Amino acid sequence: MFVVNALFSPLSIASFLLLCLLLVVNNITQHYLRVRNLKRQRIDVPCLNLNGNDFEGARQLYMNDLHGLLQLGYQKFKHGIYQLWSIHGFVTIVSPDFLEELSALPTGTLDFYEATQKRMVGDFEWVTLGDHLEAHTILTDLTQQTGKLLPDLGREIEHAIRTELPDCTEWTPITVFPKMLRIVALVTGRAFVGPEMNRNEEWLHASTSFMMDVYMGGVKLRSYSHFMRPFAARFLVREIRRVWKHQATARRLLVPIMMSRSKAQMLEEDYEKPNDMIQWLMDNNAKQENPRPFARLAELHLLVCFAALHTSTLGLTHMIFDIAAHPEYATPLRTEISDAANAHGSLHTKPAFNGMIKMDSFMKESQRLNPPSLLTYSRLVMKEVTLKNGIVLTPGTYILCPAGLVSLDPDIWESPMEFRGFRFADLRCEKKENAHKYQFATVTPRAVHFGYGRQACPGRFFASYEIKSIMAGILTKFNLRVVDEKLGRPKNICSGAMVAPDEKAKIMFIRRETS
Repeated sequence: MFVVNALFSPLSIASFLLLCLLLVVNNITQHYLRVRNLKRQRIDVPCLNLNGNDFEGARQLYMNDLHGLLQLGYQKFKHGIYQLWSIHGFVTIVSPDFLEELSALPTGTLDFYEATQKRMVGDFEWVTLGDHLEAHTILTDLTQQTGKLLPDLGREIEHAIRTELPDCTEWTPITVFPKMLRIVALVTGRAFVGPEMNRNEEWLHASTSFMMDVYMGGVKLRSYSHFMRPFAARFLVREIRRVWKHQATARRLLVPIMMSRSKAQMLEEDYEKPNDMIQWLMDNNAKQENPRPFARLAELHLLVCFAALHTSTLGLTHMIFDIAAHPEYATPLRTEISDAANAHGSLHTKPAFNGMIKMDSFMKESQRLNPPSLLTYSRLVMKEVTLKNGIVLTPGTYILCPAGLVSLDPDIWESPMEFRGFRFADLRCEKKENAHKYQFATVTPRAVHFGYGRQACPGRFFASYEIKSIMAGILTKFNLRVVDEKLGRPKNICSGAMVAPDEKAKIMFIRRETS
């Protein structure tokens, strides 16, 4: 009784209330300081959408008419630098003219992973998106092993098209995006988690849902104050809880596979390592000074899928829309597919795909007019930089490049608003030095949809082969057309910088008699 009375004495209650008050005051103070720091311009360049201190008006303008703002910025500062107030605070838009200079800066000066974390997650870290082990493994092992994997991927594509697309003996409307997502997930999974897991429905659900839940979780969490975000992340934003559930699924499914492989590697002298992302991450992790636990490697697989599934699914969906809207390209593409397969004995080889310059061109033209984002080259300045024009980039400056506007620049591209499926094939054939310059996976200051420099998208080479392979399979088996010729190609959905195909749009499919 004495203990109970002591616990609820007036002095103890007052102390508890005082502690609560101090915590609230501290959090409010921290929130105020964060907001004030966020609204501090870090570099001395114009901000196009901020009128006085109307930050909310600037944010609304950014969300509702970013394309218009970028057009205005490109007209005024095509070769310069300006800022916009965004949902993330100030963002600095740099001309492609600066990309060579920025990319030549010492390692650690600019950081892609920190920028991605800031853009998609925010300052309360409820998930970690960046990991150099992941990027290194994709750039080295995945790129080097793609040629060996192509036959297996070809067989998986046959299975995916057969099981995911209906027979279509008559013209049949198909909702393209979810079908492409499933096909890409199955094919990508064959390279990433191997045949023992890539068709597992739990894995397919986790890997395909992770990206959108991360994106929506970040968007919803930003609507809460900094003070409320830890509470909101755990209890109020269901997409964040889904992300954690996806991570738990990855750990439950993949950690036993890693433990089994690790044990077999130690005990079996003639053990042959599987050739997939699970094994590559395990091998590269073992070389680290502080190896990550298997649980973290399992979570990294979701990060790998985060980029791979997103890029390939968007690209394929846009290409399906474009070939349906421009059916005159189908016959020459099919001829190229057939010629490549005949010349190399099989379509699913690197030489065969490398020779398909018309398909590669069609992919690049589709991406030029339908980029995944209007803004790329996402970097956070980590160390102060003085550019050659005298502008100082201070730590914390968030950099982006207007890739979408560069792709529509009439000074760079002839008739930029016109879809010319073989535009880049023609450019590659003009001069010998153009052979590699205009490939789908090539990054230049004029083609930055995969980024630029050391931290350009490491998986773009695999994506190129994967998209070609899937598109070849679909074109060989089906004829495509738009649902309504008067309406034409399905319109894109734009939100902020994001450009996405309409996920509900349908295209008419019919199986070819020769397939």
